[in-house]
Amino acid sequence: FDNLIEEAHKRGIRVIIDLVINHTSSQHEWFKTACEYLKGLGDNEPDVSECKYFGYYNFAKEKVNGSYYNVPGTNWYYEGSFWSEMPDLNLKNETLMAEIKEMGVDILGGCCGTNPEFIKMLNNICSDNNKGIKIKIDGIKIHDVKSSSGFYYDKDGNVKKDKLIAVELAPPLNVNDRNILNAAKILEKANVDIVTLPDSPSGRTRVDSVLMAEKIKNMTGLEVMPHICCRDKNAIAMRSQIMGAYINGINNLLIITGDPVPSVARQNVKSVFNFESVGLMKIIKDMNQELFSENPMTYGGAINQDRNIEVELKRVIKKMEAGATFFMSQPVFSDNDVTNLRTIKEKTGARILCGIMPLISKKNALFIKNEIAGINVTDEIVARFSDTDTREDGEEIGISIAKEVITKVSDFCDGYYFTFPFNRVSMLEKILKL
Repeated sequence: FDNLIEEAHKRGIRVIIDLVINHTSSQHEWFKTACEYLKGLGDNEPDVSECKYFGYYNFAKEKVNGSYYNVPGTNWYYEGSFWSEMPDLNLKNETLMAEIKEMGVDILGGCCGTNPEFIKMLNNICSDNNKGIKIKIDGIKIHDVKSSSGFYYDKDGNVKKDKLIAVELAPPLNVNDRNILNAAKILEKANVDIVTLPDSPSGRTRVDSVLMAEKIKNMTGLEVMPHICCRDKNAIAMRSQIMGAYINGINNLLIITGDPVPSVARQNVKSVFNFESVGLMKIIKDMNQELFSENPMTYGGAINQDRNIEVELKRVIKKMEAGATFFMSQPVFSDNDVTNLRTIKEKTGARILCGIMPLISKKNALFIKNEIAGINVTDEIVARFSDTDTREDGEEIGISIAKEVITKVSDFCDGYYFTFPFNRVSMLEKILKL
């Protein structure tokens, strides 16, 4: 090496040592401190404000792939692409990269896999104290990652100013798709922003959400968003499904953990749950960089505002860190639902579509109240229906309740996520005539 340097200098050549800091030793103080922090967490969620080194590595609560190893004494795993004694650094962490910069680095850059977003982050770090070096290269056009392909952008790439309207259509339980296609044709004329399709909700087999979405998109031209849940497929099958959606022009996904398999079916049907929704979001985030960089997938998550608000806040933040750019809430029926959603909006700034479920009868209201977890239908809501209501009466009551909810959330939510019982989308026009 010394001879190389000497001969290079004789010829006026300067040699730059390229130090690739992809990982540290497992005995490095950063890693040891992060592991000790995780050991002391118990059932609590980690917080980088308590231990910044937790964010320096790629930790997960599930073994994402064969390159993840258990943190002894915990249920946490860390990524070690080369081997267990060389944990990978999370080079997307700005605090880590800023610390690396302060080690005396003159040029901070990237190798294979580096994309424009990462270079922008490095530039921001280097520009804080005007030490960054700007290089102009003529004749080269850098193609930035497109970020305006989601359903909340207009055709010019600007964020839509009006309230977003999303409508869920449940795929059929059999092979008769006539009713759902008729509903889609109604929505085609209703100027909705997106049609979403659940992934066998409540653990009952329905037509595949991606294939149903593709058919609706091809027949109507509507923007579609299949739900992808973690219950039924492993990571290989999910990546395959997502790539299939992508090559068929589906660029919006709702990522959820998924309802459990009903107890009566568990003898013959087994859940997979390789990971939950945040884990799947991380996979799609990587796919956006590796496979879809020209036109990344837009994906979001669900909000269960009826859950403990502090727990849900942490979940929303984790999903945003994993790349979620929008959220669909559970249907709202109570003032407590409204308060919790408002709190989440204020503390996270998340793009939230408020869940609206126009009930259609007392029987429907009681079923949702007693049989569907996570939806808080109050006694007061049930009492507004009667056993003698006609179909028209029931729909009018449901429309009235939906309008009241919209009025309560309109000052902070970014749009509305409608779920119509039995795909009765004809109610939408009356609801939006506030």
